Amino acid sequence: MKIKRFAQISSEIPVASMSDIAFLLIVFFMIVAVFSIEAGFSLKLPAKDKPPLEVSDQRIIELRISRDNSLTLNGKSVSPEELGAHLSQPGFRNRQFVSIKAHAKSRYKTAVLVIEQFKRNGFEKISLKKLKP
Repeated sequence: MKIKRFAQISSEIPVASMSDIAFLLIVFFMIVAVFSIEAGFSLKLPAKDKPPLEVSDQRIIELRISRDNSLTLNGKSVSPEELGAHLSQPGFRNRQFVSIKAHAKSRYKTAVLVIEQFKRNGFEKISLKKLKP
């Protein structure tokens, strides 16, 4: 009687195709992943060769953003929620230019919200400056 020998089971894991599988997984996840692109707001910048525009103070709305993100609209303190209501008043409609002066330590989010409020109310000529500390 012949004794059949069983094939020995190898305890090693074949790694020859491991790099191919890793590459295919990377490509798969790159294709499947959703890339979120945040849309900002567009600003028209003046041309370099044009001289600065001289504007009278009666046509300018001045808004200051302080270090603690409080807003001052033409010398009067306003909250970000009240800003839209102030801009829709008739006294502001005849003014065409906006000057936003922000403190260097103020939050970027506050400046973006303020610019969006002005754009929603039809103001397109916006100047943005940094306040000197």
